[in-house]
This record gives sequence, structure tokens and C-alpha cells, in this order.
Amino acid sequence: MLTGLMAAIGLSDDQLAKAKQVIETVPDVEVGGEEKKDEEPTKKTEGGDDKRENAELRAQLAKQSEMLEALSKRFADQDTAAQEKSKADQAATIAAAIDKAKADGRIPAQNTAEVERWTKLLQADPTNAQALLDAMPKAPGKAGDSSDNKQSQNGTPSSAKPHTAIGAGVRSDIMKHVNEGLAAAQN
Repeated sequence: MLTGLMAAIGLSDDQLAKAKQVIETVPDVEVGGEEKKDEEPTKKTEGGDDKRENAELRAQLAKQSEMLEALSKRFADQDTAAQEKSKADQAATIAAAIDKAKADGRIPAQNTAEVERWTKLLQADPTNAQALLDAMPKAPGKAGDSSDNKQSQNGTPSSAKPHTAIGAGVRSDIMKHVNEGLAAAQN
């Protein structure tokens, strides 16, 4: 049958010989006759069983979807609460550090720009900013400084003013680093 078809489409003798060789390698297939069909899975005699089973599966799927949504919401709420607590803890730590620095005289309490600068620096890099703040010298006469109770060698209280020029030099170097840190944090 294929030979007649190939002759009809006008193949040359060489092409026809090559086609015959290829055709001979293909196993013969019977056309017609009885075909074997794969056996279909057994159908249930009642259509209601399939519908009931589908409804049960859909109900289970809906229940699992609701549980999944509830868990997702719960985890999202817990994540939000943890982030808010972390922010509140950080704000409290920063406020405590600023208050302590004000009390020690490391930051002038009345200078709001300076307080704001240190607050931003502590927010941007808490570890290094706290170390820098702790390294700053305390102002003379502030909490923890024993210079108020010093007396001269003759037993009278000392009335000499502290050397503010030394403290200003140290503070200017520290503030230079603070300002560089803030500039880097803002970029």
C-alpha cells in the first residue's frame, strides 16, 4: 500500500528503493479487526456516591484552607507584634542612653539638636554609637564626678573652674565622628 502511494507521488527509482528499505524495517501493523481497549475503571452504579464523595472532599479542602488562612494570619500578627516590641525596646534603650548622657553632662540637655543627632546615631548604629557615647568624658560636677567634693590641700573647698578647653577638644573630635556616622547612615 505504501509502495503504491510512493509511486503515485512521483519518487525516482533510487528514492523508491531507499523508501522500501526503510518501510521493511517498520513492523507490520494490522489495520481493522478488533481493537483492544483499556478497561475503564469500574463505575459506581449510583451517581450520588461520586457527588457525595466530591462534596466531602471539597468540604475538607475548604476546612484546610480556613485553617491555613488562620495560621497565616496568626503568624503575621505575631510577626507584627514582635517587630513593634523590638522597636519599643530599642526606643526605650535609646531614651535611657540619652537620659544617662544628659545626666552625666556628655550631651547638653538644653541642646535639642545635639540630643536629636545622638538619637539618630543610636538608631542607625546602636553598638558603635553607645561605645562612642560612653567614651565621651563626663562634664565636671555632674553625677558620678567626685570633683564637687574635692578640697584644696589646706582643707577649704576648691573654687577653681574646670578646664573646659580640654573637654571641648575631646568633644569636637568625638562630634566629628558622630557627624560622619550620621552622614553615612543617612546615605
